[in-house]
Amino acid sequence: MDVGIGIATYKRTKYLDHIIKEMIRTNVDLKDVVFFVDDDNEKDSFLKEVRKHQKTYGFKVVTNPHSGHRGNFTNIGNYFKEKGYEYYFYIEDDTVFCKNWFQCSVKILDELKGITFGLLALYCGYPHSRLLKIRPYIHENRGDNWFWGSCAWLLSIDWFDEIAEQMKKNHNPDTAVLSMKMEGAYYRIFVFAPNIAQHIGQAESSILPDIPPHRSWDFWGEDKDAMRLV
Repeated sequence: MDVGIGIATYKRTKYLDHIIKEMIRTNVDLKDVVFFVDDDNEKDSFLKEVRKHQKTYGFKVVTNPHSGHRGNFTNIGNYFKEKGYEYYFYIEDDTVFCKNWFQCSVKILDELKGITFGLLALYCGYPHSRLLKIRPYIHENRGDNWFWGSCAWLLSIDWFDEIAEQMKKNHNPDTAVLSMKMEGAYYRIFVFAPNIAQHIGQAESSILPDIPPHRSWDFWGEDKDAMRLV
């Protein structure tokens, strides 16, 4: 199964250094990773820093005009779609993981066919079932199966066009998915319990401004081996 790894980064040298070390620590081959860098046509010292690390570690680099969170999501999806991947990870650079998160995710993905997308981290609670099969509903309907927020996604290329279309109206991938309305359709959404990733940045919510900076509510821990979950 072809599964890509795309990391979004923009002018944050400390998080660039962090996520490179995190991939190495968690046994991910950096030659399989693609860094997506916003290029705003300035004399960008950050892009030079990325290129320097690229020579050392051998990862791929794709630059795009600066377009923010929504644009990065679309750029990454389009890249892996054109390359013929079945699934891909969309990861923010300020994320920490359990060890072997990639190997664990691919194994579960192989066992659970037809997943719409998976969440390695969540900022809100959710039912403690590992595989949610829920009817789509709009973002404002916060029912028992409502969830929101992640820094590490696993997405199906088969659903990318639909999600990207909704991303034009919604800032985040999760709210985009929840806004998709297809008659009688169900989306198979895999959620790790406990979470195997954690956000460490200071981003505030644009949707729920009263909540503190995002943190996974049940991150298992950096020292844990995710393969123990399978």
